[in-house]
Formats: sequence, structure tokens, C-alpha cells
Amino acid sequence: MGSANQYAAASFKDRIQPPIFLSRDLFPKLMKLQGDQGARAVLRHDPLIKGVVIENDKWENFYDIDTKEEYQWIKEVKSH
Repeated sequence: MGSANQYAAASFKDRIQPPIFLSRDLFPKLMKLQGDQGARAVLRHDPLIKGVVIENDKWENFYDIDTKEEYQWIKEVKSH
């Protein structure tokens, strides 16, 4: 990423989704996040942060898998 863009992200229905590639310049702000906040909280509230967002119209590309149970579930869904 060039110095003008601090992130590149996918988007579904105008909502930034993982994966998000972030510049190391954003790490200090990200380290201040608490609880279940993600990078979206930083990107949404700071108009000086610039990035590239690529819209994707397939919700299937945005599964958020954090646990073994979620992984097993998505394996079942995708196998049918």
C-alpha cells in the first residue's frame, strides 16, 4: 500500500468486512480497542484514515470463523 492508503478491505452491502489489510501506521490505534471491537471501529470514526474498499456481492465470501464449532458448521453448509 502506498502512503495515501492505510488499508484495503472487502465490503458487502457497504459494510467493511474481513479480510482487511492494514498499514502498520494504524497499529497504535488498533491496540487501544477494547472488547469485541474490530478494525471497523477505527476506520469508521477517523475521516483522516484513507483506504481502498472493494465491494463484493456474495455474502458467502464473508464468513467469520473464530471457533472450531463455527468451522465445523461452515464445512457442513458448504458440503451441501
